[in-house]
Amino acid sequence: MRLHRWMLVLVLAGSVFMAGCAPQTAEEEPQQEVAGTEEQMTEDVQEAQEMSITMTESDIGVEPNTVETGPANVRVTNNANQPRRVVIGMGEQETRTEPLQPGETKSYNIDLSSTGTYEIVSPAPDEQAERLSTTLTVEERAQQQEEDQPVTETQPQGQ
Repeated sequence: MRLHRWMLVLVLAGSVFMAGCAPQTAEEEPQQEVAGTEEQMTEDVQEAQEMSITMTESDIGVEPNTVETGPANVRVTNNANQPRRVVIGMGEQETRTEPLQPGETKSYNIDLSSTGTYEIVSPAPDEQAERLSTTLTVEERAQQQEEDQPVTETQPQGQ
């Protein structure tokens, strides 16, 4: 029994000694190499667009009602007198929020990767409430549109 205790003490002491010999700090961790130049990385990073959806007893609104493809930060506010949720969808693609309490505001990050018209709906929470709906138009990013345009060479006039 005594032998087992001494072995345990030696193992623990050895572990502490080994850990003390090679301390790991955040400064000593190797930096991960990232391929590409800073300019390329800046072009690839896309900031989230800001949108807001507001619900009342009889209306739902979205601002702005036209955005570009890509990530979006959507701020949803329930100004109705009862809990309501929002569904944003187009075809099979759909994002749902949990019910928001009256006066509650929450933000959600969504990906609007497809162009087209998305329907924004707040289903009727009970038989006496109305179903609210509006639309959101998602257009191709301006940078993508410019890249898709054919390049034509123009000659200066008078030559």
